Amino acid sequence: GGDVEYVASAGTCVRVLEELVLCDEGIGDTGVEILVRDSNIPPNGGLGSITHLDLSRNDIGCLYLSGDEAVQSLEEHQHVWSSLLSAVSHDIHSLLLAGNGLGPQGAAIICDHMAQWSYIAHLSLSGCFLADNGAVELSIGLESCASITHLDLSR
Repeated sequence: GGDVEYVASAGTCVRVLEELVLCDEGIGDTGVEILVRDSNIPPNGGLGSITHLDLSRNDIGCLYLSGDEAVQSLEEHQHVWSSLLSAVSHDIHSLLLAGNGLGPQGAAIICDHMAQWSYIAHLSLSGCFLADNGAVELSIGLESCASITHLDLSR
């Protein structure tokens, strides 16, 4: 949590932040909530200036928790993905979410935002448990997003 809180408060020491790489940090859903809630990254505040966002392999929206913990509810996953994707800049060029628990519902949420991302060229969703339903959702979203040149859906 501390590293994400530090990044979220970067507005006090950074003029413009275009690239944010937090892959393999294990920030989970809580880290995403902190990042979205507390970010004040210049010049637009929030995550507004970031054109390259890498949150790969961070246990975000994990479908199953380790050990004896229960499966998280679908509503929690939808809330986390919705809040993150709503905070992403319309000018995003590269969004890397590989290795997180996106699932078919998260793919549908991505599709809801794709039409707003005019410049996105690279979308990495490998290992995100999309299943057939998620792939269908993405194919619908791709119809409204002609800028994508690299799409990674590998397992």
